Amino acid sequence: MVVGSASSRIGVMRRLKTLFSAFFAFLAAITILSAATAAATSSAGASQAAVSEASPARLRVTVLQYSRPWKDYDFIVRSMEYLKKNWPGLELTFRSLPHIPLREELRRGNADLVIASSSFFAMDPTEKVRPLAALVSPRAKDPNHASAAVVVVRSDRRDLRRLNDLAAKSIAAQTEECELGLHYVEHEIAKAGFNPDGFWSVRRDEPGQMRKILEDVLAGRIDGGILRGCFLEDLGEKRMAEIGSQLRVLNAQPVDGLACLHSTVLYPGIILAGTSPLGVEHARRVTALLLSMPVDEDGSYWGISTDFTRTDQMLESLKLGPYEYLREWTFRRVWKEYPSAVVCSAILVAALLFYGVILRRLVRIRTRALEEEIEERRRLEREAAQANEQISAMQHAGAVGQISSIIAHELKQPLEAIQNLSRGTMRSLEDVDDVPPRTLDAVAKIRTEALHASDIVDRVREYGKGRRRAEALSVAEAVGEAFRQFRVSRRAKGAKLSLELPPQTEGLLVRMDPLDLRLVIVNLLANAVDAASKSPFPEVKLEVAPASDRKTVEIRVEDNGPKLPDEAYAQLGLTPGKSSKAQGLGLGLMIVKALLEAALGSIRFERIEPAGLRAIASLPAEEKKENEKEKP
Repeated sequence: MVVGSASSRIGVMRRLKTLFSAFFAFLAAITILSAATAAATSSAGASQAAVSEASPARLRVTVLQYSRPWKDYDFIVRSMEYLKKNWPGLELTFRSLPHIPLREELRRGNADLVIASSSFFAMDPTEKVRPLAALVSPRAKDPNHASAAVVVVRSDRRDLRRLNDLAAKSIAAQTEECELGLHYVEHEIAKAGFNPDGFWSVRRDEPGQMRKILEDVLAGRIDGGILRGCFLEDLGEKRMAEIGSQLRVLNAQPVDGLACLHSTVLYPGIILAGTSPLGVEHARRVTALLLSMPVDEDGSYWGISTDFTRTDQMLESLKLGPYEYLREWTFRRVWKEYPSAVVCSAILVAALLFYGVILRRLVRIRTRALEEEIEERRRLEREAAQANEQISAMQHAGAVGQISSIIAHELKQPLEAIQNLSRGTMRSLEDVDDVPPRTLDAVAKIRTEALHASDIVDRVREYGKGRRRAEALSVAEAVGEAFRQFRVSRRAKGAKLSLELPPQTEGLLVRMDPLDLRLVIVNLLANAVDAASKSPFPEVKLEVAPASDRKTVEIRVEDNGPKLPDEAYAQLGLTPGKSSKAQGLGLGLMIVKALLEAALGSIRFERIEPAGLRAIASLPAEEKKENEKEKP
């Protein structure tokens, strides 16, 4: 057991020794690699430094052109000479350009250093420049508040005391120098509550002509002029003494850090900025040299600007430069500036839409109700008109009935006299020899027609008293007899008449007054002939059709007349007193309907396509009994 334990310990020790050896070998390899890497890096840096020192430095410096005199320009020139003196091997090119050419050179990458006002760089943020130093002069100790504009007018212009007195007046400004003097003043006008757009008439002069603006103001050729801050002081004390009494500064500011006459608040001044072509090492060296440059004999030196807030506020207020998009109304801008108004407008629009939907629904419901009400009113009006028409027609029919009763009563005696006279005449002629047969026949017909007329009068009187004489009539014989009588009469009017009596009608009876049935058939045939007469080939057909159970029989009268309009078809047999005939009373179909209903029958009408009408009179029918007598 002891030997086994010792062997086991020896094996563990060997494995640990092997592990430690491998670990130390790994650390040695890492150390060697790190040393090699550091050596290579150091060699590369030394080579790059050697190349940098060996190649000559080149700087392209461009300054924004300002109207002369400009005292700061002399200090800028001395600063460039200082750079060349303290930077061995430096190749420096220096030039002065107006506003637009300078921006074009920046876009082309033809400048390493640019010296201009801070507002020049703020107007176009797309230009890749970074401020390196700021000019500090004895007139403006703070480079963050070193630039302004001055507005001058003639001292004898008593109507021009404040900036807003220049409304609708003419002014001149050097806008191409991009000192933003015009915009500085417009910002003051905007702060006073006026809209600077169109506030006055601006004459934009060429660069470098600020003296001309001053001369035009003194000569009265223009109402006012906007000058660069400290421009009057740069003219010199002698010139200031000459023109000082002739000028008035509008909106003159107190001493606030700029020892010059000015009409606006102060903004950052002259900036030296590096462009993207300028290398990092060159930018560092330029900045270090200028910041270490001794103070000039007039007190000027290079410092650093740190606050461009006022420039941004001015540009945003006037919607210029990076804020020009504010002149275009977009949803994002509206939401940013007026969120509460947008929310309220959205709620209002949603409410109006909801109200519109509800209103449209209510209007639709109300319109439907009004349409239904109007339709109901029209229906009631039609029913009232129809009722009035029926009442009028019934009154007309009643009057006709009364007149008919009177006529029937009055005709009874003349008809009886005609009968008696015709009978006496016949007896007298029987005793006379050689009487022409035609005479006897005429007297006989007179007596027959008188009897027939008397029978009609009796029937009218019975109608008036409400009495009916229903008899069992053979349908075939009664219809055939009525058809024959109508065909030989003059009422046929040349129409083609036809009669269809199927075998099933044999032995079929109807209970009705013979005269009533004949009146029904004759009246229907007469109406059919009148309708068919409007057709080129008038045809009328009379047909008897018993039902399969032989309980009813239909008498059908068809014509090929023109198609009836819907309104006329709907009024068939409903309105008494109305007739399409010139001399009709409008009682024919009403009489037919009354006669059929008295016999427990009915009448209906059917339109035939494409033209024509079918009148169907329906009557109860029964089989003929062996012991029952029938009358044709």
